[in-house]
Amino acid sequence: MVVGAFPLAKLLYLGVRQMSKPVANRIKAGARRSEFFKNYVCLPPAQLYHWIEMRTKMRIMGFRGATIKPLNEDAAAELARMSSN
Repeated sequence: MVVGAFPLAKLLYLGVRQMSKPVANRIKAGARRSEFFKNYVCLPPAQLYHWIEMRTKMRIMGFRGATIKPLNEDAAAELARMSSN
């Protein structure tokens, strides 16, 4: 990237980076309070990740037809929080 040659572009880039952190933190705080966001945006990918991870581990250990229980809501929310950091 040729940002070093353009001081104004570099300044704008740094300004955008500085502004994005508080905005992202505010969005995260709002998402933690929102039931809709938790139920329809965070939990499904966390459940899918858990299912893929457990299925892979079971196949590696040689348990091929084992059913995988879904995570409870709190554990899935925590997994979603950990993966977003």
